[in-house]
Amino acid sequence: MRMIERIKGENVVAMFTNGAAGNINTGHSADVSGIGAYIPDRTFKKAEKLGNILGGEVLKVLEQIKVSPKTHLDVKRELVELPLRDLPSLREAERGLERRTAVLDELKKACHEKLTRAKIEKFYAEITLSLAKEVESLGLERTMRAEIQVMRLNDAVFVAVPGELFVEIGLDIKRKSGFENTFIVGLANGEIGYIPTRRAFMEGGYESISTKFTKEAGEIIR
Repeated sequence: MRMIERIKGENVVAMFTNGAAGNINTGHSADVSGIGAYIPDRTFKKAEKLGNILGGEVLKVLEQIKVSPKTHLDVKRELVELPLRDLPSLREAERGLERRTAVLDELKKACHEKLTRAKIEKFYAEITLSLAKEVESLGLERTMRAEIQVMRLNDAVFVAVPGELFVEIGLDIKRKSGFENTFIVGLANGEIGYIPTRRAFMEGGYESISTKFTKEAGEIIR
């Protein structure tokens, strides 16, 4: 946050939150990005263009801000238990990575057209092994505790979630909050990873592979 200017005789503080951005990107594939492949449109020039577009919208909104000398502050928090998904054992995950590595090595020798897909599959196997290690360290625990925090400041509400919530879940929270100005604050009070929708689990892909939670986790948070 930083003070940016005075509007109608009042100090205005600008605050940026990253929102429910678990499945939001600027048009590139998360899978291709994950293996470090070159993405032509992912440049500092493109980032500057998007930043200027966002900055222009912020300046428009500043002119519409209404200020009030009255302050009403409310803060609530709740700890929820999020169920962990079934993962292979540590040894099974290690063998899975070994198999994917062997396939990739063979395709590299032949410069095969399926090379990119093989790299992605190996990348997934590395993620699965990492998750298996993390879940094994929890012992018999089949859930992970997460803190959901809500702060109301006059007519604005901030919902803090300690992970990368999918945008569809965030939009549903905003629709049902009862406050016109509702903002999701992602990666708040900790980082527990991706929190996808049920549909994302059906479609597959990087985020649903990378999550340690079941498809019910997003609904519990909502």
